[in-house]
Amino acid sequence: MADEADVYWAGIGNPKLRRRAFLTRATAAAAALAGGASLACGSRKPASPSSPAAQTAKQPKKGGVLTYAGGNGYAYDTQRRTFDPCIQTQFGAKGYTLFYERLLGYDLRTYELQPELAQKWEQPSQTEFVFHLQPNVKWQNKPPVNGRPLVADDVVWSLERARTDDPKFFSRSLLSHVDQITAPDNATVRITTKTPDVATLQTMSIENLAILSREVFEKYPKPATSDAAVGTGPFIMKALEDLVSSEYVRNPDYWKPGAPYMDGFRTKAFADALTGWSAFLANQVDVTQVPGTEVKTYLAHRGAGFTPKGYQ
Repeated sequence: MADEADVYWAGIGNPKLRRRAFLTRATAAAAALAGGASLACGSRKPASPSSPAAQTAKQPKKGGVLTYAGGNGYAYDTQRRTFDPCIQTQFGAKGYTLFYERLLGYDLRTYELQPELAQKWEQPSQTEFVFHLQPNVKWQNKPPVNGRPLVADDVVWSLERARTDDPKFFSRSLLSHVDQITAPDNATVRITTKTPDVATLQTMSIENLAILSREVFEKYPKPATSDAAVGTGPFIMKALEDLVSSEYVRNPDYWKPGAPYMDGFRTKAFADALTGWSAFLANQVDVTQVPGTEVKTYLAHRGAGFTPKGYQ
């Protein structure tokens, strides 16, 4: 995924800088940018890349809570569905990377594959892939997993579930080329394909194949509450009022040292983009999608030196 310095911009805990744009990995803000959409920034004109202010901005600071204008298809909540990525569209599952993780991730700008739950991997043959899990990964400290360590059997169960023949699991087609998924030991996962397939590694980075907890899904067959949103990711869902708001707090036991930088993350759902935009202008939210009718005015207000960062 994106470098942490790009993930959380400096000054996130500074009220004077809270009106800046934030493009985050850990909060999966790329979901709001699908199709090349733009995120709104504050009114502050960006500093020159060579200026002291710009250099300071590259250094991440800890703390702060980001409030995101969701709703209208962009909220990080269930949208009256469930937290089951195996039965969602890829777009719908992107927001779940606040609390779920995959074997592999990808850079939001270049789509280059990167380690996530798999620290490294190797390919002994054209049809074999061996993934070595990150050390010290724990499930979030919520029942029923209560912060226990992640083991390879969790990965095997999760991927086997994703490729079940139940028609509701339409993401099973992603694994149609897989022959076997096994766990040689607690820290290793082996995936064998039916034939050589160059897309296998890329497939392991797709949001629909997030690694899930068997205990959680046995307790919550249709996970749709904050109690049921349990993964290994950087944020813990604390509260959810579907189509209204959600609240996340920093996972204190997250396996990646120092991350996440933010203390928390909130969403506020709005019925349409213009309403979310009005809330942004009223300083009620920190990030929103810029409505198409407002893009020209917004860019003009930012000044000639402003170059928006976009993701596909």
